[in-house]
Amino acid sequence: MDSVRIADGFVSRIIKFFFRSTLLLGVAFVFVLSILIVLFTTGGIAPYILPINGSLLVYFLAWKLARRWKRLRKKRSVPEKIESDNKFSGEYLKNLTGLPAIFTYETIEIATGGFSKEIGKGGFGTVYEGILEDDTLVAVKCLVNESRQGQAEFCAEIGTTSSINHSNLVRLHGICVEGQHRILVYEFMANGSLDRWLFDSDKWLDWKTRYSIALDTARGLAYLHEESRLCILHLDVKPQNILVDEYFKAKVSDFGMARCLKRDIESHLVTGVRGTPGYMAPEWLLGAGITSKSDVFSYGMVLLEIISGRRNVDNTRDSDNWYFPSIAINKARQDKMEEIIETGLEMKRPEDLEEAYRLIKTALWCVQSNSGLRPSMGTVVRILEGDLEILDPPSEWTLPFAPSVVYLKPSSDITLSVAEDTERSSLSFST
Repeated sequence: MDSVRIADGFVSRIIKFFFRSTLLLGVAFVFVLSILIVLFTTGGIAPYILPINGSLLVYFLAWKLARRWKRLRKKRSVPEKIESDNKFSGEYLKNLTGLPAIFTYETIEIATGGFSKEIGKGGFGTVYEGILEDDTLVAVKCLVNESRQGQAEFCAEIGTTSSINHSNLVRLHGICVEGQHRILVYEFMANGSLDRWLFDSDKWLDWKTRYSIALDTARGLAYLHEESRLCILHLDVKPQNILVDEYFKAKVSDFGMARCLKRDIESHLVTGVRGTPGYMAPEWLLGAGITSKSDVFSYGMVLLEIISGRRNVDNTRDSDNWYFPSIAINKARQDKMEEIIETGLEMKRPEDLEEAYRLIKTALWCVQSNSGLRPSMGTVVRILEGDLEILDPPSEWTLPFAPSVVYLKPSSDITLSVAEDTERSSLSFST
């Protein structure tokens, strides 16, 4: 599959280069032919060849310069021309600092070959594969939601991604705001979204790759929460929003629901709850203030899917098996964590099973109902990197809105502490 994609991209580049160079080659051919005519013929039209040829060359150079000037002028003036029928996004983008590159709709249309190669589709719109003039492969996300909420998500995504730069966050190359068109141009991720690799029967990830993806995702979220200028809450962490490149390096994407918090603000109240069932933190569903720990809950749910290879919420299963997190909790309580791991997933290296148990324990701490018990994403990174030891999560607790197969024991007296020494840190839990 990868070799076909690479070959296809190579052929596209060759064809694009050929058509770009056709006019230049034509002028060069006429020029050389004219020189030969002058050298080997006398009389007739020979005396007129050089003047005509020179005029053609001057015309060609002037045409190229005019095109270049027009393109630069358009690029510089676009931010001032960001106008639309919806003034909400127009005014927001004109006042945005660090505005990303602006593409015209014509440029996007050419880059995607007339929007001919669809690589993804959802409620937000459609994603196409494209190639920019500098031969950069891109994913072109065309939004279709023209409501105020859709405009808000478009602006939130631009405002967030234009201000961040991390190797585990998908890079925004530029945008297009022209008429009713709302288009985002992202770096191209050859292997698509994580959900395809976890849930499609014709795809498979070995354990080493799964663990690497879990760590990459944690690093991206830790940067958003703890390292960027503002604390950025993603609020839609799920496998569909984790993309993998040709080397299976994972990057967090889709910031349409993101919210920014100042460092001195502990929580943010969001009205109009939106999100994906199975990943949303309970405090969000209950209308309480959201924090970075809301993303931690979603991340824990993703970890369970990475480990098990099955969806957390699967309505095609019977009443005892449709909600996998509850099953995972029971297995962990019964000291059968190996049964949480996907059947057929081989543990080839000596450390693989240790990593699997570490990931399971981390997931179960992340999905605690009490947000105060969840570790920060920075702590999660240190756990997965092996710098912190993690003990078993509470054995008697339940998930909110889950089937009543796990009973609830008040856990407000459980505290989380991190003790460090000179050689190794230890994450301990005390009751």
